Amino acid sequence: MPDATDSTAPAPRSLTPLQQISALLETPNARAKLAQSLDGLGVSPERFTRTALAALAASPYVVERCSPGSIVAAVLRAATLRLELDPALGQAYIVPRKNEATLQVGARGWIDLAHRTGKLLAIDVGAIHENDGVDYVRGTSPRLEVRPPITKPRGKAVAFYCAAQWAGGASTVEVMGIDEIHAIRDAHSEEWQRRGAQSVWGKHHDQMAAKTVVSRARKTWPVAISADGLGDGEEAGDVRIVGLAPTPTAIAHDPETGEVLGEAPRALE
Repeated sequence: MPDATDSTAPAPRSLTPLQQISALLETPNARAKLAQSLDGLGVSPERFTRTALAALAASPYVVERCSPGSIVAAVLRAATLRLELDPALGQAYIVPRKNEATLQVGARGWIDLAHRTGKLLAIDVGAIHENDGVDYVRGTSPRLEVRPPITKPRGKAVAFYCAAQWAGGASTVEVMGIDEIHAIRDAHSEEWQRRGAQSVWGKHHDQMAAKTVVSRARKTWPVAISADGLGDGEEAGDVRIVGLAPTPTAIAHDPETGEVLGEAPRALE
């Protein structure tokens, strides 16, 4: 029988941060919250969780810098808004801000939320390239027409736009030059500042540029997007989820009620 002091005995393994997040999302309360939020969407809690974990695995910087509890809260907020976290969809992203997870709504996410109000008739979001023909009129009846060339390349993107038509006859148009978009990115994206090409901005530049112009455009929309994305109410900006101070366990709270959803052992520092 091995001696109790046998140094060859395997040491107990601690969970990695991603494993902690997975464990927290598997707690009964978290699963119930996901099921309730996703009911009728056609996305199972299991698929939503797999997509979220895959997105986080592709963003180790977020996992390394943010507490598991705050990341789980951001995932649950995405479910509450019924926005998926697959970066390819461009609906929502989890990004770090001052070492806490932040749910950042993407361009397609804001458009989806606007569609749910029943007041958005049509919307076009895209890039303006240096060889495009452009007619842009501001004023009380703004109008934008972009005419890509047929016989030559469009050239590099020089601006992004968001043009929408609304029930009641209103139209809104927002255009932002690429330099203005990059200035906002450089000033406010902590991940871009630290990770550059490996950040969400580096990997999905055009989606993030579109998100920037849509985020500004929505402030002029004739509807207000409520915190749950359903109907009128106080307009919600990018949803900030504030995590807990470090504790012996990683704790996840319901972002709506503050209820403790579960705990998972913390990895060794």
